[in-house]
Amino acid sequence: MIPEPYKSAHKDCGPGNNHKERVLASERVGCFYCVSIYPPAEIKEWTPDGCALCPCCGIDSVLPDSPILTPEFLREMEKHWFGSGFDFEGESR
Repeated sequence: MIPEPYKSAHKDCGPGNNHKERVLASERVGCFYCVSIYPPAEIKEWTPDGCALCPCCGIDSVLPDSPILTPEFLREMEKHWFGSGFDFEGESR
């Protein structure tokens, strides 16, 4: 079972909840697949249902700005939703 707040935050990357509008209105956004944080102007592609595709990895795991949008939070999101086994310093665990 995925704990809060990771479960709630996941809803912010999908269709609904005005995702596209919230992303475009953000000062910065973050991808919890590749753990990148960048300005929304870098997003060039969207899914047909309005989900942002990360310009760094191409995955639709982009969260709008919020007080919890930190590299640490994104790493925990990645662990709970993707569990890639990477330590984000270029080495696998």
